[in-house]
Amino acid sequence: MENELKSSAILILFLFS
Repeated sequence: MENELKSSAILILFLFS
């Protein structure tokens, strides 16, 4: 359901770190 969005946000946040 809203798993892909959360995964994407986490991945982007880690990449932006």
